[in-house]
Amino acid sequence: MSPLLSLIVYGQVYFLGSGTNIRPTVTGSDNSIAIPAIDQTLDETQPFQGNQNSVLVPEINRRRREMGLSENNVKRSDYNYTPGIGGHKFHTKAATWNEARKVCESEGAHLAIVNSAREAEVIGNLFTKSGPHFGSKDSNYAHIGFHDLYEEGEFVTIDGKSLATVGFYEWKDGEPNNHGNNENCGSVYKMGQLNDIDCAKSVAFVCELPDISRIVVIGAIFLALAATVKQLQVDATTNGVLLVAIPLQTANDTAPCLVRGQSSSKKRDDYTYVHGLGGYKLHTRATTWVEARLICQEEGGHLAVINSVAEADAVSQVFKNAERITGSGYLNDAFIGFHDLYREGEYVTIHGESLEKAGYDLWHTNQPNNLNNNQNCGGIHDNGRLNDLPCKGQLFGFICEVPAARDTVHSIAA
Repeated sequence: MSPLLSLIVYGQVYFLGSGTNIRPTVTGSDNSIAIPAIDQTLDETQPFQGNQNSVLVPEINRRRREMGLSENNVKRSDYNYTPGIGGHKFHTKAATWNEARKVCESEGAHLAIVNSAREAEVIGNLFTKSGPHFGSKDSNYAHIGFHDLYEEGEFVTIDGKSLATVGFYEWKDGEPNNHGNNENCGSVYKMGQLNDIDCAKSVAFVCELPDISRIVVIGAIFLALAATVKQLQVDATTNGVLLVAIPLQTANDTAPCLVRGQSSSKKRDDYTYVHGLGGYKLHTRATTWVEARLICQEEGGHLAVINSVAEADAVSQVFKNAERITGSGYLNDAFIGFHDLYREGEYVTIHGESLEKAGYDLWHTNQPNNLNNNQNCGGIHDNGRLNDLPCKGQLFGFICEVPAARDTVHSIAA
């Protein structure tokens, strides 16, 4: 979906809207060193035309040429792009839902998440023009990026957001119906409405790439800032310049396309914060994995996702320093944010990444073992190593994670 540019400099966040010729005013920092970098006319085809007064423009342009940054580097020619929405590709070679998910990932994309009626219309139009579907069990449907594998009837997107909150929730008549008690994956009907479908059913599918026309300059701006502004001492983990894309919410564009990593504006007193990593809390009242995931969301975080050995060590220390887990016979293991519900033995985080891609896949001794063919949710031992645990039926403590809080956050309406 249409991103904003967000520039975070030493704990201050500056937002730049998606329209052209936007000059933001940075709250409380009239002479901000960030202004030269973001005081640009972000034209889709010539981002640095106009506003040539900026002292950083020549450096940014040079860096962009050096890096070869252009839309051609990040756009795929086989995707259909819609301004303000993003790129979509309709795959006519049928696949199961999980196979489709992996194909999209291999293209640097994800199974489509419908965030507006306009996006549903775009996908419906692609469906109409798609032609024959090869190997499909039902050419009226195509897989997209949601499911209720965590809990029957609780539909979430592939990055863990409630489907009801992402901007589009129009179902085909009579759906969802969980036909045969076996429809736990998401699909789209040829007219654009949502439908639940058997995950193992081979049908066409739709992949999505975000609208990147206005964020291709991020790398160049980062390098230009680092090279030009002497005040900045860039620290890649904590104190330097961080450029991220976040959603610009409008009437037709209400949720992001798998954009994560936004910083919280303040710390929680009940979390332990680790420099350069984030905040963590071991909940000692045992519950199920599904309930644990919801509790973490209610606290503004998510079930912990381990991205490095350093983070595993930090979480292990939080575990050992916490009070004793109650309501469970398992005191040395706790739920965290991964599972293999999509396919047995294929572990992914709640954000949809493989453990390897996330950065950490070290397992506890003799794990994973899928004991009793009933361990499909992720856990961590108090030594920091991973373990597979039952999603239901047995209760465990759990560890929530929130991003590292920033001291000051200034937001500017676009």
